[in-house]
Amino acid sequence: MWVLFDDAGAEQLPSNLPLGIIDGTDYGYYSLVFEPGDLLLAYTDAFIESFDAKGEILGVQGLLDTVNKVPQDEAKDVIPWLINYLQELNSSNLTLDDASAIAIQPTGKSIPLRDNLLAPWRM
Repeated sequence: MWVLFDDAGAEQLPSNLPLGIIDGTDYGYYSLVFEPGDLLLAYTDAFIESFDAKGEILGVQGLLDTVNKVPQDEAKDVIPWLINYLQELNSSNLTLDDASAIAIQPTGKSIPLRDNLLAPWRM
């Protein structure tokens, strides 16, 4: 999992064992301060096990280099761009393993308390 900061810096967060692998596993937690423009990207191993144009595995650093090319105007555009880019590099990318990712970006807007409290009942 990576946090990409608006100033083009990045920080890799420590990894935990995937959920459900071993009963009773303790998981770490993190506390970060996000600013508008920062981006949190969480992904499964299919992304770091993707191949570059030469057929070599990207790895963590290769994925970070790729993600740093993503236009980060909006978090909703990050995952589609990343999937498209990786599949253009190598057509087998993200097809040999389950692939899941989520991109989260703070907006700087606050949500009224009333809306937060009513959120569980809104469908």
